[in-house]
Amino acid sequence: MARLLAALILFTGIACACDCPPTPTCGALSSEAQYFVGAVVMQRNVPHQGAGKVDFVDYTVRVSETFAPNIASGSTTHVWSDPSSGCSWTFKLGDTYLFETHRDGNRLYTSLCTFTADLINAQPVLTQLRAIKAGHRLPSLVGTLLEDGVQTRSSKRPIGQVVVTALSATGQRYTAKTDAQGTFLFDALPASSYTFTSELPVGTKLFRGVAAAEDPTRIQIPAGATGVEASCRAYLDATRR
Repeated sequence: MARLLAALILFTGIACACDCPPTPTCGALSSEAQYFVGAVVMQRNVPHQGAGKVDFVDYTVRVSETFAPNIASGSTTHVWSDPSSGCSWTFKLGDTYLFETHRDGNRLYTSLCTFTADLINAQPVLTQLRAIKAGHRLPSLVGTLLEDGVQTRSSKRPIGQVVVTALSATGQRYTAKTDAQGTFLFDALPASSYTFTSELPVGTKLFRGVAAAEDPTRIQIPAGATGVEASCRAYLDATRR
């Protein structure tokens, strides 16, 4: 997941070191986190009296969709980030994000070591959250297919109406098609190791990592997991040849 971490750093425009634990591609979302979607409407630097006198940043967020019982849609809330950690987010005023926040006292914090992301990159987690909220069974795998390096606010562009194929270790093929947001899902993939291919537009190819552990086109779906625990995420990037 080193590429995912590098991508998260790139999304924010922060050029600093950040040592996050590996983010599993499969497994439940944090039960201790509060998730919501909202637009950043204000930013305030708060002086810190501790070591280094680093400012905390307090972002005011107008919530448009919520998955937290104590945060209402249409309300405003505050999200804090700590630049001294080296893993802080820098949000753009007016932009909308999916926030994964964790409470520290009366404050909600987020960092690069969470699923916080702009909406283009948040689709796999957002799809899972909506299914959980509706009481639906989660798909085996949900992912996105994005073109990297294009001139958009998030630096990526969804690739819609493209067939994605999952090839299992036993040779079974399963297909899904991306929607307008570049999102695809597989409802019931058997436990196996999968390699993903895609019928991409001419002139583009899927990014593949040098090592299997860093290759987003390869995912292991575990055996014996059900419900939320069985849901996996794939982040496929296409680049120009």
